[in-house]
Amino acid sequence: MKAIELQNIPPKGYFFKDFGEILQGKCKTDRLEVSNAWSGSKLLINEDIPEIQDFMSKLPTNEQKEKPTQSAKSLSNWSGGSQYSTVERFVHNAKCMSLSQFCKIKHETLCVTVATTLKFAVSKYGWFYYGCTRCSSKAPNPEKAYECSCGQKVEQPIPRYKIEIYVSNGESKYRFVFWDSECAAILGMTAEFMHNSMVELEMLLNKKMAFRVKVQPTFSQASVWKLCDDEAFVKEIENDYIVEDV
Repeated sequence: MKAIELQNIPPKGYFFKDFGEILQGKCKTDRLEVSNAWSGSKLLINEDIPEIQDFMSKLPTNEQKEKPTQSAKSLSNWSGGSQYSTVERFVHNAKCMSLSQFCKIKHETLCVTVATTLKFAVSKYGWFYYGCTRCSSKAPNPEKAYECSCGQKVEQPIPRYKIEIYVSNGESKYRFVFWDSECAAILGMTAEFMHNSMVELEMLLNKKMAFRVKVQPTFSQASVWKLCDDEAFVKEIENDYIVEDV
């Protein structure tokens, strides 16, 4: 047996109903509903959208008559579904704890905490590494072209952030490793742009944020998976989820 790299396999499969069959009434109307809006960006219900009105006008008469009742049923199912708020998704499957409790963790653990970035940790590797132009994996040689495991043919590896920062909360401190996407979101620029323009990194410091991290006690560090510096978001995490160590 050997491992094979398979890219772009969707986590779910879908069976689509042909529009012709729908217009002929060969479908169950109780199956035409909104069941989940997890990945949706906008949900419109009973809006006067020309394309939808045109489609509804072509349905068999009995299907049109059922529309109000069915819409109400679909809306009811959607409203009662398993929808999570932004904060709930942020803390999902993670242990919420204060920074002072990190020293007690013995195994790799996914945690959520609130802390303030304090100062940069001195590292012999600097603040960036050279990586793939598609994914965040490290390039074997920053000066040579190669084919990444993600399938991308990389002509010239690009700089990507990897910054170690000490964060604090009260008297407690811990070393967090910030990766490319998180740093780019805070700084508003890519590592490649910063490398070429030599902009200062200090804007990463003195920021109070909510962190979702993987605590790695073996290395006495935590790897940042997600972060948010929105004041209301941080306050909700701090007040409703973080249990202080007594």
